[in-house]
Amino acid sequence: DARWALVADFSAYNGADIQASMNGLRGRFEVYAYISSDSVYEVSALAASGWSSSCDPVAEAASERPADAAQRRKLKKADSYGDGKLEAEEALAAALDEASGRGVALRLPDVIGPFDD
Repeated sequence: DARWALVADFSAYNGADIQASMNGLRGRFEVYAYISSDSVYEVSALAASGWSSSCDPVAEAASERPADAAQRRKLKKADSYGDGKLEAEEALAAALDEASGRGVALRLPDVIGPFDD
């Protein structure tokens, strides 16, 4: 079977999208690059704490979800986009634990277009 050197995913919105890609690719890639968003921080434990943190600059741990289920639901309701993107990152990490490829999630800052106010 052929293997792709790089898969660039610009469209996954949630964990189900990542899982569908993983099922289709069946591990036939070297690197999976997922275009995520800095919105993942909006649903993190850091956001739940009111952004009080000692991490400067922002560290990877700053994107971890809060342990409290009620806080998680509240943050998801406030930012479903960030929640979906973080779910996709989590699904990618889990899938890569089972696959032979490597992956990266690139958290791009807000992209403003002609239909954004």
